[in-house]
Amino acid sequence: MKPQVPVLFGDSVEMDITHLAYCPEGLGTYKGFAVFVPWTAPGDRVAVTIADVKKNFAVGQLTGILRKSEKRDAPVCSVFAKCGGCHWQHVNYETQLEYKSKFVEEFMKKSIGLEGVRLHPI
Repeated sequence: MKPQVPVLFGDSVEMDITHLAYCPEGLGTYKGFAVFVPWTAPGDRVAVTIADVKKNFAVGQLTGILRKSEKRDAPVCSVFAKCGGCHWQHVNYETQLEYKSKFVEEFMKKSIGLEGVRLHPI
């Protein structure tokens, strides 16, 4: 059964960001449909304009932060959002480490087939 796509290009929606994605984007859902939004943090409530729609996900442009997450920090670099070299300066360091550990575990499981590997703290 093909999932319904509840958004169209240019739609304005509000949503909660629940995760960080491996790319430099936060991830939330709108009506059960995955939406990736750059410069967001888990726990943010955001206003988004849909910039691209695929069959299984959409990409949104952040138009406003309605409620800031406690996991959000002020970037230390003045060109952070323009440069592209650092992706998560807007997220506190503890949360960055949490997600980096998750990504290593996922990689080891999906790409290498190793499960139950215990990682040392980053």
